[in-house]
Amino acid sequence: MKSLIFKSACLILFFSFGFIFGSTPKVYQTSKTSTTEFATIDVLTVIYSNTAGKKVSPAEIENLKNGINLSREFIWRNSGCKLNLNISYLVIDEYKKKSFFPSDGLLKPEYIEPDLFANGITRNQYGIVIAIYAPPAGGGNYGGMKILGQSGYSFFRYPCRTSVIYPGKKSDINYKATWLFTHEIQHSIDLICYEGSNAPEMWHGDKPLDYSINAGEQFDYQAEIFRNFKNYLKIKSLWGHIQAAVDADNDHFPDHDNRVPIDEFRFGSDTTLADTDGDDLTDLEEFMAGIYKGSNPGSKDTDMDGMPDNLDKYPLNALHHQIPKITPQFESGWNSWYLVSQKMDFSSNFLLDIPLNTKIYLNWDEDFLYFGCELDAPAKVHLDIDLLNNGWWHGKDNYRIVIDPFSSRFSEIRVMDCTETARNFRESLNRGHYEMWDDDPKYVAKFGYILDELSLDLQTNVFEDRHIIKVKIPNNPKIPFKLQKDHQLGVRIYFDTPELGNHDSWATVYEQYRFFDLILR
Repeated sequence: MKSLIFKSACLILFFSFGFIFGSTPKVYQTSKTSTTEFATIDVLTVIYSNTAGKKVSPAEIENLKNGINLSREFIWRNSGCKLNLNISYLVIDEYKKKSFFPSDGLLKPEYIEPDLFANGITRNQYGIVIAIYAPPAGGGNYGGMKILGQSGYSFFRYPCRTSVIYPGKKSDINYKATWLFTHEIQHSIDLICYEGSNAPEMWHGDKPLDYSINAGEQFDYQAEIFRNFKNYLKIKSLWGHIQAAVDADNDHFPDHDNRVPIDEFRFGSDTTLADTDGDDLTDLEEFMAGIYKGSNPGSKDTDMDGMPDNLDKYPLNALHHQIPKITPQFESGWNSWYLVSQKMDFSSNFLLDIPLNTKIYLNWDEDFLYFGCELDAPAKVHLDIDLLNNGWWHGKDNYRIVIDPFSSRFSEIRVMDCTETARNFRESLNRGHYEMWDDDPKYVAKFGYILDELSLDLQTNVFEDRHIIKVKIPNNPKIPFKLQKDHQLGVRIYFDTPELGNHDSWATVYEQYRFFDLILR
């Protein structure tokens, strides 16, 4: 009896202290054999290191591999740990003279297949083959063909030609390769592997206008493709295979498995708890909090803004995105301006190898949206606004405003029209069924401008080595758009150097290529 009384008292104390000191992390009832399944596609990456176009050094090859590893992790994260690429490499050192390449420089399957057979690669051995090569002329990036029977095939040229860069600044990573690998291999994943498996359609990487998706450009759109596809386990054995990993807490995040890019052990979460820090976000949800990185599985407030991660729409960034209705002082100072952010999500080095520091302000009233920023270095400001917040690739409400800190005029101001009316008009010009910008002369002649530059007010000043930029953006009846309480806008704010030809210095307030919501209060 004494033993029973003692145990009861201990239980009372345990629950009392649990109540006093807060909730404990959730423990899910699982068996020792709990597993999670994912699809794996075997990928062969072929690198031509010695061509008439260029000799690729061992260091460059390692940089390419590091960039590709980032792509592998990006796909794993944004597929919800459901698609794993098992990547092998074949480096072909044999010199390829100019006559090896077609006149257009495009390395079609028939040009590479003899080299694959000569190196012992067999038909259908890999789900996907992707080639990287330096043509003497021409060339390009392409994906979604077949090679070696039914294998998917993609390729991209080297040196990598793209303005799309993964956010990072390590010298031993080719970040351009991260984008090209991600984008081109997705074509083969979509058009060959899953289309051949009769799975429901995966969105196409080159057709963002054709799908109901609220996303930005480049990596953001690719991330949404992977996040919205739910049929990874339907892949047929011709292109991939289903594997299982130990998942003791049943959170669909492998515990400790070197076959995948990241597991719970390497992420830093507890393999015995589905929610390590007890913030009502599972460890998988923490891993997927951003498209490039996760939130902290050991902290209930990753960005330390006072709002717990489970209630914070942007747990990685201290963004104050609910904007008060206040007409600010526009002519001077920051009186009554609302501070949205004062920390970059990412910044490469600007002046004197120092990252850019800035303060971002936003206000609104019934007539104008007010944008302001204060910079510690001269930087060109890029402001993309999705006024109706229906996705960057939809409607005719997509503003692109670019401001040079040394100019009193806009460097760029235009609107992207993605409506069927604009797309059909472009197609009638034999230019494809795509979006049009309202500064296109053909568009202007047919429809006129959507946004009149003269309707905006711009101020640029320098005060004590601080660069100050302010913009007033009016309502627009041509969309139609009118500012009103509880309306949400999609906003993307990023910066680069005003120096012509220099694309290495850039910074972004939120995750690169992604929009965040502004709520008008």
